[in-house]
Amino acid sequence: MLAVASALMYVTRYGINSWGILYLQKIRGYTLVEAGILLSVNTAAGLIGAIGFGFLFDKIF
Repeated sequence: MLAVASALMYVTRYGINSWGILYLQKIRGYTLVEAGILLSVNTAAGLIGAIGFGFLFDKIF
């Protein structure tokens, strides 16, 4: 089950990183710079969330 979850997370991450810029430009109307900034913020938020919840999990459990 862990392998399937990891594979699906990889597919999702690949899709966002590969098609996210195009989606934000074509469908949402962002410029290339704005779309790049949004995806960078998404990546940074994921990193901060993973570290934060790691510490939180360690404190609780």
